[in-house]
Amino acid sequence: MWNLLGLAHSFNKNFDEAERAFRKASELAPDVALYWTNLSSLLRDKGRLSENSHLTTLARECSHKAIDLQPQNARLYVDVALTYLDESDFSAARQWLDRGLSCEAKTAMDELEALLVLAELHVKAKDYEKVKDVAEQVKNIPEATIPVIAYASKRLTSLGFEMFKANDYFSALAMVEAAQFLYYKKERVGLEVELRSAVDCLNEFSALETDSQVIEPVKRLASMMVSRLLDEDEIPYSAFIDVYLSLKDYQGSAVVSSFERLKSAYPNIVSISPETIDEAREKGVMLMELDELEKDDSVVQPVKDLCRYICHNALGGGRDGTVIGMIGTAIDNTPTKLLRASVTSVRKKYPKIYSSQKQLFDELVRASRRW
Repeated sequence: MWNLLGLAHSFNKNFDEAERAFRKASELAPDVALYWTNLSSLLRDKGRLSENSHLTTLARECSHKAIDLQPQNARLYVDVALTYLDESDFSAARQWLDRGLSCEAKTAMDELEALLVLAELHVKAKDYEKVKDVAEQVKNIPEATIPVIAYASKRLTSLGFEMFKANDYFSALAMVEAAQFLYYKKERVGLEVELRSAVDCLNEFSALETDSQVIEPVKRLASMMVSRLLDEDEIPYSAFIDVYLSLKDYQGSAVVSSFERLKSAYPNIVSISPETIDEAREKGVMLMELDELEKDDSVVQPVKDLCRYICHNALGGGRDGTVIGMIGTAIDNTPTKLLRASVTSVRKKYPKIYSSQKQLFDELVRASRRW
């Protein structure tokens, strides 16, 4: 009765009541391994939820008592391994899994359970390549029928999906790929492709972070794009404006070359939103033109100031009435011939700046003719 009551409380997440019931069952019948196993499982769950390592230790002690009663029960060794896995003691966890796998009385399902935990161990230890080896071992279980393999594949997928929800994409991909290797299902292809894309982007970004050929604002933009891929929340446009405005601190040629490097060396990141990269690169081209224009003696200073303001505005800078007024006054005081020659130079030499405000430049030329 106490054991059933504990199971009922455990099912309803009443963990304290469940613990009291399982302890009572163990006290009344200390020679029943099942009662110690249920208490161990409950304490382990409570330990993980509360991050209380003492409860994990108590869970392990209960599993040891169960093993003393049933030393040939392979599942009990797996239970001990799980407590060590919770503590990230991979060596101890592996030793107990091996003890479970070596039990002569183990069933096919016992072996399967141990191997599934072994797959989880490899993932937590970041030995991703070994997960597929475990899948191969599952296939080689003598009594592994198609339903058993399909069940193992489903379990691996479930573990992978939980890791996916926790943003652990490398682990999730290893699990899903192993699941597909075991038992292919087209319904999982979408998840596998999404995970592969995420992992490829994360691998690229890891390399990008230390790439000296890419300036910091471009790295920040790439980081935002990867975040947008991995997170459903939209990135506010103001964050992009901050990146664009910071491009002004660099030579335009450095900006353009950074984007060229991004497109050639990090195609998976670029593929998240190629239009965003192209738009940002065009701003770099405009800055590169501005660098050259600043040194161009054929363009008078008021027109240079106007072009600088146009570039600032194109990067997302706000409208400044005072600055516009000062530039307008300076242009009004510029001789007509010089003004027209300056606009002509901008049109011929700096097409990106000119085309961004073609109507404004054309109006300047028409106005100068009226003067």
